[in-house]
Amino acid sequence: YLLRHLLAVYLDYVMLGVLIFVLLVMAIKIKGKFFVCRKFKFLLSKDSAELLTKWRKGLLRVSFEVKDNVENLRVKIRKGMNGFVKPEGDVYTSFKIVPNCDVSLISNLSLFFRVKKSWISKRNASEKDVKIVSFAKNRWRKLDFNIVSSDSKFVYLEAFADGVGTFAV
Repeated sequence: YLLRHLLAVYLDYVMLGVLIFVLLVMAIKIKGKFFVCRKFKFLLSKDSAELLTKWRKGLLRVSFEVKDNVENLRVKIRKGMNGFVKPEGDVYTSFKIVPNCDVSLISNLSLFFRVKKSWISKRNASEKDVKIVSFAKNRWRKLDFNIVSSDSKFVYLEAFADGVGTFAV
């Protein structure tokens, strides 16, 4: 009898707690689809660091070097171009890399992507027609890149940039 009485009294609170828990888990999963952040406790000058996105399309990995010693570095990658002029042509994906330090301390970026072959073929294009651009000095500029490999669904590309900022494929 006591257990039945307690359940009847507190059932609303238990259900509310379960609902809040489910909403928090969903929010964390959704956030990971648009936003990635990694913290580095200490990096020495010329150290390399890597950040994985785990996104299904577009950017998979960013590698970079630091020019000087950096403590408590936090690097955020956010999908989308928020307020930027769209580059010429169709955009497969775009993102912005933002560190919590002076941007000039980060250099030699290597950006590893995958692009769906079906997206390329729908535009009557080839893998070599894909462009990777970065926004600097109020204009979009092409980045050098290599086609690393491909499989039945994706082509894998690696691009190189001097520093952080906004990028698009």
